[in-house]
Amino acid sequence: MEKAFRALIDKHVPYPNRAVCDGLATTYIPLAEAYIDEVFKSAIRSLPNLKYLGPKPCTPKEEYEEVTRPRNGRRTFNLARSDIYQVRYWFEYQGVKFDRYLYLPFVEDAGIIHLSGSCYHIHPVLTDKCVSATNQGVFVRLERDKVNFYRLPYSYMTNQGREQTYVVWSEIFRKSKEMQKVPATTRAKSCIAQYLFARYGFMETFARFANTVPIVGELTEHMEQDFPSSEWVVGYSVQIKPKSYMEQVYFPSRLFVAVKRTDWNSITQALMAGCFYVIDHFPQRISVETIVDARLWVILLGEVIFSGNSRVGVNCTRIQEHFNSLDEYVDPIVARKLIEIGCEVQDFYELMAFILKEFNQWTLASPEVTQSVYGKNLEVLYYALFDIKASIFRTVFQLVKQDRKKQEKGSMLSAKDVQDIFNKHLKPGSIFGLQRANIAAGSVSYSGDNKYFKLTSVIGQQQSVVGARRGRRTRTIVDASKRLHSSMIEAGSVLFLSKSNPTPMIRANPYLHLDLSTGIITQNPKFQALLEHTESLLKANKETQ
Repeated sequence: MEKAFRALIDKHVPYPNRAVCDGLATTYIPLAEAYIDEVFKSAIRSLPNLKYLGPKPCTPKEEYEEVTRPRNGRRTFNLARSDIYQVRYWFEYQGVKFDRYLYLPFVEDAGIIHLSGSCYHIHPVLTDKCVSATNQGVFVRLERDKVNFYRLPYSYMTNQGREQTYVVWSEIFRKSKEMQKVPATTRAKSCIAQYLFARYGFMETFARFANTVPIVGELTEHMEQDFPSSEWVVGYSVQIKPKSYMEQVYFPSRLFVAVKRTDWNSITQALMAGCFYVIDHFPQRISVETIVDARLWVILLGEVIFSGNSRVGVNCTRIQEHFNSLDEYVDPIVARKLIEIGCEVQDFYELMAFILKEFNQWTLASPEVTQSVYGKNLEVLYYALFDIKASIFRTVFQLVKQDRKKQEKGSMLSAKDVQDIFNKHLKPGSIFGLQRANIAAGSVSYSGDNKYFKLTSVIGQQQSVVGARRGRRTRTIVDASKRLHSSMIEAGSVLFLSKSNPTPMIRANPYLHLDLSTGIITQNPKFQALLEHTESLLKANKETQ
């Protein structure tokens, strides 16, 4: 009888996803050592003279000797339980080998980890794969930084009338407090096209990313004869002073940029808009002769980001250092993730050009993409090890910064300088940052006998949309991500909604289809027709509201 009953259950009741029910942290946290090893390899590329020799897990004896090493004449040991183990990382600089110790985590069943005696639960975070688009802009999550790209309305003239479009911009550079004190000379935004012009030059940017070579000149009375509208798109300024232009007297530019109509597409339109956005803010600085000079675009980008009150040489040096750091933004980890979403780029500048090309399409399609969870990623390592990664990149940044200062003085970093910077910025206990507010960890306050309901089903949200404050509470604004989509029924739980955030995706469905190699949520082909029909009913209901 028991065998018949078991056979009946096996026939009609599907097996849950073991990885989800046991906690995805139990699958991914054991990969932490390999992940941090890859982060080190990526980060160290910024300093060619420094060699990374690899990791070696410490034996219990080695760990005990390091932990209890005398400090200020005393040996101490924290008896509170911490689920961490020590790894020794080796480096070499100028023939001198040295090491640094880091603590990496391990978890027990359900993704539970103890830190300093307190009990925490590591859960996955629902994210987009590197790039997230909304109707407001595009968010890019890199290993070294998080960058937001925005748009602002802008128009310029063409030989077929006024072109209403957008300029894509971003505050990629983080200014220090001292830099912010310098009075600005323009309120222009640092647009992406200007970054590309400063990096490659005006003509090379069009040739590299738009596969065309524009013609630049000054407006004449015979433009239609020289550049017939059937064959050319001729862009020029609307000759109105921008609101972000700070000087009193304004002399509009009479430059034009002509592109063959057969080459006119989204990327040429975006580059044209960015070009005239900068020209309208610096009409007397850009001419037919100077527009092809990449150094001029570097100088103007320095004035936009910093200030025209700063010395030109200082601004150019800052921009060059900024570009050197951007060269490392697309590391092998990021490049691999970008390929998974169909974006095959070699560096950050190619990524900016790709965003420039796809920006409008992404933002227009964002409501549907935001609602659907198919193709989204359940991420564990990125957020759980965030503090460790931040300390690694901060250490390398300081190394590069000090190395440049030394070179300016005609010297170079010594082995002692390198070790001092490592000791100051690469802290062994960075993993204890999980005890602070971390999107991938929460304290455990559950005594039930089923780990799924309160622990392993939890999914963290990449961002929370918070509205106006009402007393001490906040209310959630209903945006596109909060609207029901049929994919949420399969991937999440409609039977376990919270009052504060009533979305199905705060809990994982125990039968969730997930590609464990990438963490990407996939659709179960068995329910495709049913879910498509359900989605059509949901859309019909939204349209009638």
